[in-house]
Amino acid sequence: MVMSKIITCAPGESLFKKVSDQFWADIRSRQAFYRICSLMRLMGVEAIIQENLDCAIDSRFHREAKAIKTRIGKTAEVTFNRLSFFKKTPTLSKKGEISGVNQDDYLGFVVIGEINFNETVKRNYIFESVIREFCDSAAKPMGPWSAYLHVKRKFRCRVLRDKFVIEGTYFCQQNAVTNVCAHACTAILLNNCDAVESLVTCEDINALLGIDHKNRMQEVPEGFGDNEKATHEGLYPKEIERVFREHKFTPYRVDLAVRRRLYREFIYGFIESGFPALLTFNSLAGDGRAVGHVVAVVGHSLNRQSWFPAAHVCYARQLRKDKPYLPSLNWVDDFMVHDDNFGMQLFLPAHSFRPEEYPDPGVEFMPTHAIGILPSAAGVKLSSSLAEAIAWDALNALFESEEAKTELVANYYVEHLRPHITGADGHPATAVLRTLLLKKEAYIDQLKESKDNKSGCLHEDDINQVRSLLRGHDYLWVVEVTEPELYVGNVSRVLEVVINPKLNPHNLQSNGRWSLSEAVLVIRLPHLLLTVESREGEKEGFSKEPYQGIEGHLPLFHQANSGKILNMD
Repeated sequence: MVMSKIITCAPGESLFKKVSDQFWADIRSRQAFYRICSLMRLMGVEAIIQENLDCAIDSRFHREAKAIKTRIGKTAEVTFNRLSFFKKTPTLSKKGEISGVNQDDYLGFVVIGEINFNETVKRNYIFESVIREFCDSAAKPMGPWSAYLHVKRKFRCRVLRDKFVIEGTYFCQQNAVTNVCAHACTAILLNNCDAVESLVTCEDINALLGIDHKNRMQEVPEGFGDNEKATHEGLYPKEIERVFREHKFTPYRVDLAVRRRLYREFIYGFIESGFPALLTFNSLAGDGRAVGHVVAVVGHSLNRQSWFPAAHVCYARQLRKDKPYLPSLNWVDDFMVHDDNFGMQLFLPAHSFRPEEYPDPGVEFMPTHAIGILPSAAGVKLSSSLAEAIAWDALNALFESEEAKTELVANYYVEHLRPHITGADGHPATAVLRTLLLKKEAYIDQLKESKDNKSGCLHEDDINQVRSLLRGHDYLWVVEVTEPELYVGNVSRVLEVVINPKLNPHNLQSNGRWSLSEAVLVIRLPHLLLTVESREGEKEGFSKEPYQGIEGHLPLFHQANSGKILNMD
């Protein structure tokens, strides 16, 4: 029998104090719950519906309880309670029907698992949770300047007999008995991906990997159980990658222990495309042991008012060793992470890890690996940074071409962008490039819908022409090109370079140069569509098709969710 009750909260009252004594005896795992309580208070929570859940046979709750008992003994008791959060106080009928609230009043839920090992040892953990994107009680975004939760989706959540649909983010916590942080973060990544159609639990991951808690079992903390027959402490990177592949994602991994400076660039390439990444790092415990941990990266904050990106190029250009342009990454202050210990929608400063060329022996907080995932159907072989580098080569070839002397100057915004790319007359190279992976149809749909700064839009014939040029390509690397003033003030692009993501990077170079005719699918300028053609005995040239309808800059592309709903029943 499911028991339920309503808990009310006065404005500003500590939700954590209301429920922590009832549910949270284990101090080691309460931080994540405290974070959710803080989010709820900031979002104006007024009431909670509490349910103790009936672990029906074959439910995910039953499978979790069975796994825990298999690992530590049948005498252990496992129970689950669901707390559902509302901005208004609902009314409950005797039959468990909810009234007085609507979809907008629902903020999300958390299911708290409780393991009673014996009379004195107990552990609580967040078995699962779905929470709206962080906003205040008036539904206005909060957090750092322009915080973007890129990896999110729609969920159908049950409260007693009712169901509520919200757009938000999934979170779960390790139970430290049958799973660890790697399980939790892998489930977080998958369940927040729009393409995943059914819920993936930590126990689903164990089943896929053959972890049965008898022949292969997780090592548990002291006091939780016997470790004599324990076979492992966590998941190996190759096992995590296998889980992603089984769910039709291709994992991409980088060893950050030797390439630490790549961590920001690597992670950003996935997040900006709407796909998550895992970041693993080592820190030193109090006894000097190296301790590994994993967090899921799901978004970032962006401060377009930052002084540093353009100023660094102007004041220290003689020291510039990296890119001769401004990646949009330069405006990123923080990555948004879900940490199964500390909670969801937290911010990790993008400069947190020291670069390898500036070692600081007093700081031991070091990234070791990062894994990003993209749909296997996309067949991506080029990294986002490599696609961006090819686009930059194409831009330089374009502005050095004969076309630059005639057709390109016919548009004010392209001509105004020129010195930002070429550095003519001592102008600093301050072109801004932003790269993201888009489905072809999503790219074309946004071209259809967009209006330039003069309210012009592309004609149907122009759209059909773009579609024709992209025939045979389902996914695209789209590199937006603009200048700092338009990026900061208008959030817009002057042009974009579309790159084939399926090309093998090892086959792209010929005589030290990129084969632009193979890599570049189309360059869309405000007044021209360009393709790169290979000319026998000559440099690669540009084939052009003029069009009408727009003359100015267009809004930056955005990631649009498919609208698929993940059922949390």
